[in-house]
Amino acid sequence: RIDLKDDINRSIRESVFYHASSTHHTSGVVLSQRENGAQMRIEVIRAGTLAAAAVFANAGHNVVALNFASARNPGGEFKNGAQAQEENLARCSTLFAALSGPAGNGFYSACRTGEKQNDGLYTSGVIYTPHVAVFRDDESEALLAHPWLCSFLTAAAPNAGVARTRAGVSQEQLRQVLRERADRVLGAAVRHNHDAIVLGAWGCGVFKNDPRDVADAFASLLHSKYKHCFKRIAFAILGGPESNLFAFRQAFPATETRMPSPSSRGASGAGKYFLVMDFEATCEKDDRKWVAEIIEFPAVLLDAATFEIVDEFQELVRPTERPKLTRFCTELTSITQPDVSNADALPAVLSRFNTWLGKHALRERPADVLAITCGDWDLMKMLPSECKRKGLTIPAALRSWCNVKLPFMQQTGRKKAPGMAGMLSALALPLVGRHHRGIDDSRNIAAIVRELCRSGAAIRPTGGPRADELMGDAAVEAPEAVAAPGLSSLDFPILSTGS
Repeated sequence: RIDLKDDINRSIRESVFYHASSTHHTSGVVLSQRENGAQMRIEVIRAGTLAAAAVFANAGHNVVALNFASARNPGGEFKNGAQAQEENLARCSTLFAALSGPAGNGFYSACRTGEKQNDGLYTSGVIYTPHVAVFRDDESEALLAHPWLCSFLTAAAPNAGVARTRAGVSQEQLRQVLRERADRVLGAAVRHNHDAIVLGAWGCGVFKNDPRDVADAFASLLHSKYKHCFKRIAFAILGGPESNLFAFRQAFPATETRMPSPSSRGASGAGKYFLVMDFEATCEKDDRKWVAEIIEFPAVLLDAATFEIVDEFQELVRPTERPKLTRFCTELTSITQPDVSNADALPAVLSRFNTWLGKHALRERPADVLAITCGDWDLMKMLPSECKRKGLTIPAALRSWCNVKLPFMQQTGRKKAPGMAGMLSALALPLVGRHHRGIDDSRNIAAIVRELCRSGAAIRPTGGPRADELMGDAAVEAPEAVAAPGLSSLDFPILSTGS
């Protein structure tokens, strides 16, 4: 038995509520005390808040983590079994007990009654809670043999969905609110002398904030007002759609890549990237003689060692042989006639795709990437046939590919693979976005690839000239199952940037 009573009492006693009118974040004295010119390292990782905070704590940092607060209830809906970030923190630590004390009264009362009750913007107040005992692992929720202490900042993002529909709040107003609250969060962390902070995709779940806006709000502050105020910053993003992680990677572009150990890349070490693609094309129901043209050209570039998204390419394409879309095609893909009429034809789109490949040195080194598709249609039939008709050259990087259905069958023991939706279901993964929209399907296929790799599957060329040559020695092997690689060490195997 572990007695946490003293820790809880201390947290309650030392908690501080910063009212929405507080000026704690505007104090030049506080900021000047911390601006020592130290190098700040910003990291975007696939991990839980507590896992990231534990790494910082073990490295000797004074860490504080952002609690993505419900505006009305301490701990959110954790008593009812909800699984969001705040609920996870409430189950794994003594944070709920501390938030139920006096410091929480002003914060939650502002949104339970009065003008903030239903406007979706809620409150700009912040609760600072030190010395919270963490007693469970935040992924398995297993009890820890030795609890450890962490500080938290509890703040509510605006509920963008409610604010737009009930209060008519504009997107620009939401961006301003996000930036103001991010300022208050960072200011409170500095005021309490924390040199490391764990943030994340704050308000990007049920509150429906655009992850790009949240990432930009923090980026604008961390690269200006709070530059050099922290030694380590992690944006810990474990769940939610891939667009959340991608938005933060875009806002904090990598200048350094730290991978798992070289042995985890696979026996051959061949291949730096996976390129996941899923074209959408013109079509007509039950017409087997229809000559299709590509109308959406998407690509998702994955790091072959970490399985994280490095970059994306997506353009709509104007068909020229049968310029008018069928009703069936629009209903299937959601792509409309104006969408494609205002787009460029395939030659221009393919040229820009080649330029995009060149940005990652994949035009010069096509062997560094393996294209991955769901089925063989995209790169065995669709692109080659249209390029042949139109006198276009297929990029070298797309002349060999892996049909993801084959490693799926090998890994699951199935004799036949279902379609993308069926594979997602079999792997207990959500279908994110709209099925039959190319960029969304590509992201979902990327999620399948990631899950297969983490369970030990080998991703090899299954079509094109490299299929025979590379089926053995030069296959791109996945590392052994890696749920959260490297979190036992003091460095994250992630993309990071020095500011």
